[in-house]
Amino acid sequence: MPESVIQEVRVADGFATATVRIHWQAEKGEVLPLLYEPAVLTHVNYPKSVKLEAAAPGARSAQQLVAQSRGEFDIEVQYQIQRPSWT
Repeated sequence: MPESVIQEVRVADGFATATVRIHWQAEKGEVLPLLYEPAVLTHVNYPKSVKLEAAAPGARSAQQLVAQSRGEFDIEVQYQIQRPSWT
C-alpha cells in the first residue's frame, strides 16, 4: 500500500481528468495496481527501478507498477475517464 496518495480531479465536457501523486515504499517484486478499466492512462512518471506492466488477463486492474528493487518511490499518474451518463 502507498504511504500517501494525493489526487486532483477536474471534470469538463463529460470527462474526469485526474493527476495522482503517490509515495510508495516497496519491497522488490511488490505490485501497485494503478488503474482500473474503464479509466485510460494518459501519462505516468516513475523511477527506473519500477516497471509499468499490464495486469494479467482477467485481473481487476488494467495497469500496475512492479518494484524492481526495494525503496521509496515517488510516482505521478495522469488518467482520464468518461463521466457516467447517470450523473
